[in-house]
Amino acid sequence: MEDLQSLIKLASNTTKLEAKTKNNETKIAAIQAKASAAATTLSTMESNTTLVSACAGISAANDVKSACNKMEDLQDAIALAANTTKLDEIFKGNSTKIADFQAKAATAQTKLDAMTSNTTLVSDCSDLAAEKGMVTIVLNYIFKIN
Repeated sequence: MEDLQSLIKLASNTTKLEAKTKNNETKIAAIQAKASAAATTLSTMESNTTLVSACAGISAANDVKSACNKMEDLQDAIALAANTTKLDEIFKGNSTKIADFQAKAATAQTKLDAMTSNTTLVSDCSDLAAEKGMVTIVLNYIFKIN
C-alpha cells in the first residue's frame, strides 16, 4: 500500500516527476498511467479493514524501529564528539570541522533527550534490542551445534 501511495504522490507532484524523468514526456505519461491504475488498486485495498489494520500495525512497528535506529545514531555521534582522538583522526586535525561536528553533536543531544523522554519509545527500543539479542543467541547456538 505504501508503494502505491508513493507512486500516486509522485505522479501528482509535477516538479518531482519532471526531475525524476528528466522531463521525458513518455516516462511521465507511463508513470501517470501506472499511478491511475494504482489509485484503483489502492482504493480496493483500503476498503479491506483487516488489511488496513494489519498495515497500520506494520507501519507503526517500522516507525518504532526507525526511531530506535535514529536514537542509536544520535548516541554514536554524541560519543564520537566526545572522543577528541578519534575526531582528530577522522578530520585530520581540522579544528573547524571538528568544532562543526561537535556543534552538530550538541544538537543531536537535544534530539536524543527529547526522544528518550518518551518512555514508551524507550521501552519499545529495549524490547527490540532484547529480541535482537535473543535471535543472535539462538543463531549462535544453532551454528555451533552444526
